Amino acid sequence: MRSAAAHCSALALFGVLAALFTWPLPQILTVAVLGRDGGDNLAVIWNFWWVRTALASADQSVFWTPDLFAPIGTSLVTHTLTPLLTVTAALLPWKIELVLLYNAALIVAVFLNFAIAYAAAHSITRSPLSSVFAAIAFGGAPFLLVRLYGHLNLLSAWGLPLVLLTTLRYERKPAVATALALAGAIGLVAYTDYYYLIFGLLLVALHLLLSQRLIQLHARSLTPRRRGALGAFVALISIACGIVVWIHSTGGVDTTVAGIRLRMTDSFNLRVALGILLAGAFLIWKWPAITFAAPPDPLDGRIWRFLPVAALATALLLSPVLVLGLRLWLAGDYATQTYFWRSAPPGIDVATLFLGNPLGFAPGPWTATFLEQLEINRMEGTAWLGLAPLALLVVAVRRLRPQPDARVYLWIAGVFFIWSLGPYLRVFGANTAFMLPQTFLRFVPGMANARIPGRAIVVVQLMIAVLGAMALTSLRRSPRGTAIGVVAVLAVALECWPRPHPFLPLERSMLYASMKAMPPGIVLEIPLGIADGITARGAVDYRVLFHQTLHEHPQMGGAISRMSPRTRAAFDADPIVGPILDLSEGRAPNHDTSPEQPCRISLACGVRYVVVAERAASDALRAFVTTSFSLQPLAREDGRTLYLVENIRSCECGAGATP
Repeated sequence: MRSAAAHCSALALFGVLAALFTWPLPQILTVAVLGRDGGDNLAVIWNFWWVRTALASADQSVFWTPDLFAPIGTSLVTHTLTPLLTVTAALLPWKIELVLLYNAALIVAVFLNFAIAYAAAHSITRSPLSSVFAAIAFGGAPFLLVRLYGHLNLLSAWGLPLVLLTTLRYERKPAVATALALAGAIGLVAYTDYYYLIFGLLLVALHLLLSQRLIQLHARSLTPRRRGALGAFVALISIACGIVVWIHSTGGVDTTVAGIRLRMTDSFNLRVALGILLAGAFLIWKWPAITFAAPPDPLDGRIWRFLPVAALATALLLSPVLVLGLRLWLAGDYATQTYFWRSAPPGIDVATLFLGNPLGFAPGPWTATFLEQLEINRMEGTAWLGLAPLALLVVAVRRLRPQPDARVYLWIAGVFFIWSLGPYLRVFGANTAFMLPQTFLRFVPGMANARIPGRAIVVVQLMIAVLGAMALTSLRRSPRGTAIGVVAVLAVALECWPRPHPFLPLERSMLYASMKAMPPGIVLEIPLGIADGITARGAVDYRVLFHQTLHEHPQMGGAISRMSPRTRAAFDADPIVGPILDLSEGRAPNHDTSPEQPCRISLACGVRYVVVAERAASDALRAFVTTSFSLQPLAREDGRTLYLVENIRSCECGAGATP
């Protein structure tokens, strides 16, 4: 009874914190979204609309939409559709207004982050107070709360502590039931976010290997031969440091010697070599040895015996998206980022570990300004873990390091922290050129699309929260243990507490609402834009996604997470749409639509309605549109004019002309 009361009290606390940490969201549930601009937040509202629309149709797949990039349509397999959330919302017995549905999903996600982290920590510590600390340290992390501005998929991080919880239960009692529970947790994560699926699978693998002591790392004593090699490396490091200092102090040299050009004006490549030398010197010094051991007892043997059950069940749960993804790849529509050695997405900046909570009351405004001056992305480049969690991490290292469980969480935190640093170590906004393992990890199939390495810090936050709970539990045996626990909970709550979030009121224009009753047809909004998470063309305005939820017609253009390269090529090459994209970007069109090469087919043949944003569309763009289409004005509101397309003047659009 006492335990049940403690759990209920914790859940009530998490409900209050979910409201306070998302404030003023509870006040604006139906009229606004969090964030200063319309972007990913409006795209997620579109996700809810599309899934509801698709499920209402008997023959429409959730993972394919004809309503974006019309008339071509697009796959949503690699889009951040968060089908677990959007499908669940669409299946609710009552029809909730979309903005309310989205905002409620944000609050529920924050609550679940607290609650599931609490359950995972309690499974380890059996201490409600310590588990509350872990819940707030994880659920209130700035990395997660900043996702309130549009990344519902990343905000919904509760799947990671759920994976940890089910992994622990499987290890303690290997059986078919616990194996299926583990597979179910991974499946829930997979249908929430692709990054978290990769993180969850690696978390399970590391936990199993480390907790069962199948992998052990040993340092060897320094031999005379290695001592000599270490001296050579130190000499090379000294020379490289001297050259770097010389280049930065003198500007280097750019000259020709014996007909050979000698150019040393930039130290980046030299600093890369310096980092490799430092890593090599460390390996020679420690010379770590990795050993593999057999399961020491029958229980461990059972763990591996039932693991194929979990793997098979996971594969079955993921089979729908795996099959669709394979078809996408075979069709040549699988899009991924092209990586270069020096321009890949950066990881977190290590300086942000000490710069404070950018969302907090103090020194939040100063931190946010400083990050802007250093050009550090507040959403993807920061890693404020909290003072209280870091202080308890020190306690855990000193008091709990001999314990096997604590060592497992320390190792997992270390692996994900190195991953989160990205391809090169960055400090105060500067690229040190110190190459890190993520440089090569991004070339691994499957992990390449987890392209933003800083997001791995979420697992570090979870591990530090768990270690902090373990440290508090060990301290509670002291005479003042309970008081220390209460102070730690208050401290982590205060330093995680965010300032009231900015919000964007949403205007439900009657112009778009009136279009809902009009005959079917593609809508072309001017200026036009197409975009994904990698590239963009034209003038991308995410408000068109919200507009579509009002008028419910197919939309030419749009924005998704990954766009087929063939779709972009078709839009670029189109004799009407291509110039519209060029003019929307503010540059002259480079398409030939002269009489010598007349337009006989165009994607624009299916356009029935044109909406022109008068203030955003240039004179040249409006002139091209009126030249290409014969337009009849229907309505005007808030600087936008709705036109009916009577015919296309610059193309011969007959039956079946649209590709």
